[in-house]
Amino acid sequence: MALLASIAIASALSRLLDKAEYGAFCQILMLFTMSSIIVRSGLPQSVYYFLPRLDEPQKRGLILQSVMLMAGFGFLVGLVLYLGSNLLGVYSGSELLPCMLRNYALYPVFILPIMVIESVFMSFNRIYTEFSFNVISKIIVFFVVVTPIYLGYSTVIAIRCWVIYAALQFFVLLIIVNGVTNTKKIELTRTNFISQFKYSVPLSLAAIIGAFAAYADKLSINILNADPELFASYFNGAFELPLVGVIGGAVTMTMLPSMTEYVKENRIDKFLSLWHRSQIKVAFILFPMWLFFFVFAKEIILVLFSDKYESSVVYFQIFLCLIPARLCVFSRITVPLNRNWIYTGGHLIQLIVGYVACFILIRRFGGIGAAIGMLISIYANVLFLAYNCSKLLNIRFYEIWPLRLFLVYFIYAVISGCAGWIVCVKFPVSNIYWILLKLLIGSFICGGMYLITTWITGVFNWREWTGALNFRFNGSSNKTKG
Repeated sequence: MALLASIAIASALSRLLDKAEYGAFCQILMLFTMSSIIVRSGLPQSVYYFLPRLDEPQKRGLILQSVMLMAGFGFLVGLVLYLGSNLLGVYSGSELLPCMLRNYALYPVFILPIMVIESVFMSFNRIYTEFSFNVISKIIVFFVVVTPIYLGYSTVIAIRCWVIYAALQFFVLLIIVNGVTNTKKIELTRTNFISQFKYSVPLSLAAIIGAFAAYADKLSINILNADPELFASYFNGAFELPLVGVIGGAVTMTMLPSMTEYVKENRIDKFLSLWHRSQIKVAFILFPMWLFFFVFAKEIILVLFSDKYESSVVYFQIFLCLIPARLCVFSRITVPLNRNWIYTGGHLIQLIVGYVACFILIRRFGGIGAAIGMLISIYANVLFLAYNCSKLLNIRFYEIWPLRLFLVYFIYAVISGCAGWIVCVKFPVSNIYWILLKLLIGSFICGGMYLITTWITGVFNWREWTGALNFRFNGSSNKTKG
């Protein structure tokens, strides 16, 4: 949701601000998404682990303890941003950024404890409350940030409104979370504090590594090319499709219990059957999306960010080439076997390779070099994880993936993409409404061509897919034969 909110805000502000001011605001959006990645893997994760194990007074104590710790951490983050605002402004090449950061500094104090409260709702099975809050709050954030700028106020005023809204969210959620337990008694213990701290620190360190690895390209551009306008163009193009993670996660999470059991029982043949099927289902959906968005990248960027950011198209196309890296989640192998060091090692490799590649390639190719460097670092991570997972499972390296079917799906996706490309070339348009119509027609042509060709050749089996919606195929259930 944080990524979607960032894209929506970026889409609106791209049209309302000039490139230099928008580039400075993109730094704030980057900090927002980075903090979300880092914080969600520390104390919020520990809440899931500890709350079910405690009695009611200790639960209230853990909630209070977690909220206070996150508020304290948010204060430290805000203090660093406030005191380092001038230095960050120098590195980014923006005269506007220091003032923005000083006004943004209070935001972490309120937003970080909110992430803990969301985890509390999930732990008490208040899923609807958490989901509703998440969706509604992100919609409101969009209007809170965009409306002042639309009305002619400065970005500093918009940031202040953002901070005030975060404070209101925090106090409202504190009132709501106060009623999740059956007692008003609070019990704080030194043992619980130490246990939670020890549990959270490794997760937080891994998340910090992951966040800095994920933003190696953008941070490198800031250091090497202090140009807010270049950063604005790069920021608008250098992102992955939010649906990619959702689709992959939805498929693998459904099969996770069976996959975990097969790995622990060393039933490698059953695990590989499920593992490959999950990748096949994900690839069948993502490969045509990849080619469609690649072919219509210019139209999509124009719709999202206007023609001021046509230079963002090439960055978007490069980042689309990360889709094959998202077809499987290697933690489904490393976690059940308690080999988390492999997963952390992969992120360390991505971090090191990312900054080295970006620093070298940015000097030679500018923003394109940053995007290519990011591509290299993520695939280095994937290859490291695949190699170590193949050793854990005692299989050949290439058996990690169903490569033959990947190739088949890719060929059909290219065919459908070529059909869409004909539409793209034959009907050049500039009006946004005609562009939207062009995208709609292109999606029908690409999707229809893909489904027809795969159905005629027998690759697509409707009966198997309708059954797969419940993931009741061979090997996906503990009750299956063999």
